[in-house]
Parts: sequence; structure tokens; C-alpha cells
Amino acid sequence: MIEGDEQTGAVETGGSIAFQGHDGNIARVWGAIRAVKANGTLGDTGSVMRFYNRSAIHGLRETIRINSAGTVFNSSGSWAVFSDERLKKDIRPLEGALGRLLGLEGVTFRYRDPDTALGASGLRTGFVAQQVEQIFPEWVGENAEGIKYVNPIGFEALTVEALRELAERQDASLAALGQQVERQQRRLAHLEMQIRTLAANSDSNRSSRIPVVGSQK
Repeated sequence: MIEGDEQTGAVETGGSIAFQGHDGNIARVWGAIRAVKANGTLGDTGSVMRFYNRSAIHGLRETIRINSAGTVFNSSGSWAVFSDERLKKDIRPLEGALGRLLGLEGVTFRYRDPDTALGASGLRTGFVAQQVEQIFPEWVGENAEGIKYVNPIGFEALTVEALRELAERQDASLAALGQQVERQQRRLAHLEMQIRTLAANSDSNRSSRIPVVGSQK
């Protein structure tokens, strides 16, 4: 259903596209695109796409929002992908995750023409697709104009395995350090024993050279 028209140009004013369903015999709005502006609107249109859910306790609640600045919000704080083992094959452990991640180069940058990047302006942080492609070619794609983009699929799994590698290296380093300390302690104990032996021998030699009182030659 398309309803309303633009009047003031204020945020979330103007036409909307609503997605309706029925809860029993009552019509419900389950999704809506608000603030559809006229083509002559300048700047941020303040448009927003919303999706809703409904429960007996809370009633109608917004669950997902996408605003015209390109920011996506969701009420659960999580994003799900199908991960059931029954859906997968050729499952293999990740190898070299730490080295591959460290091969990436994080940069700051500005887009030459923000319009080519959906209006993204100002100082930004991220990657350069051509550099990422050398390490993670599966992360890089191209649009119809041949412009490369980065979609870091599986980043969470790589991070977990990289942390595992770091933990294993740390454990190995601590074990090696413990062995080194143990060797040094044994060496110190041996040196201490030698010093005590030398000191005892020295005391014995001095005692043998001291004349007994009252003795005659």
C-alpha cells in the first residue's frame, strides 16, 4: 500500500510504502518504507525502512531499521547465517589464519567521489580491495562497472582460529621459558653446592695451619 505525500520535508514525512498482513481479522503493518521524498529533495531525505514483529506482551515492536544514511540497526544485536552441519560438506579446519589476517593492511582514506560510494564522505577506515584480493580473493567482488568491493565472509571464524594460534604460541613460549628457568635454577643450585664445598675446604685448610696452643716443636 502506498500512502501519503510529501508536505514539509521533515524527517520521516512524505509518502510511505507499507507492507501489511493480517493478525486474525485485523490488518497489521509488518514493514514500511517511510519518507519517500520527491526527486528534488536536497541532502538527507530522512527516509527509513522498518520491519516489525508482534507479541502478546509487547505488541507491535520494531526489529530492523535501515536509514537513509546507510546505517542498519536490529533489536537483537545479532546477524544469523545458515550454519547447520547437515547443510555443509567438504568441512576442513582453517589453517594459517593468523598469518593471513596479519597480511591485511588497515588504512584510513577518503573517497575521491563520494557519489560513487553511495555518498560515503569524510575520513573512513577500512581496506583496499586490490590488497585484500591477494590474500582473501573470496572476499572481493566486482559490480557491473568493474568496481571492486570487500565482503569479509567468515571473518569471525578466522579471528577465532587466529586467537587460537596466538594462544598456542604463547603456551609454547611460556613452556620454553619455564624449562629455561628450571635449567638455570639447577645450574645455580650446582654452583651454590660448589661454592659451599670450596668454602668448607678453605676452612679446613686454615684450621690445619693454626698451631695448637701449648704445643712444642
